[in-house]
Amino acid sequence: MMISVDAPNHYEVLGVAKDKDATPDEIRAAHRRLVHQVHTDKGGTDALFRQVQAAYEALSDPDSRAVYDRQLRAGSTGSGFDDNAPGWRSRYGWGIRTR
Repeated sequence: MMISVDAPNHYEVLGVAKDKDATPDEIRAAHRRLVHQVHTDKGGTDALFRQVQAAYEALSDPDSRAVYDRQLRAGSTGSGFDDNAPGWRSRYGWGIRTR
């Protein structure tokens, strides 16, 4: 399974059901599978690896997932995050991204 660097949201990055349909076990299993596929030692790119990591961090924590789901429903950005929200860029390793 190939992941686009421009994937619209974290659920699509991990390939799991959106919103409350994906269980924590499904999210964890998808993350483990993808990490092995996109790791730089396995021929993946750093950007894809970071994208999978960011998706897992956002969806594995119930509080972060709730915030992310609200932002998706509100239609903030294509990634589901509000680009102007304080701290999210540094938390998920996207500090060099510009609009």
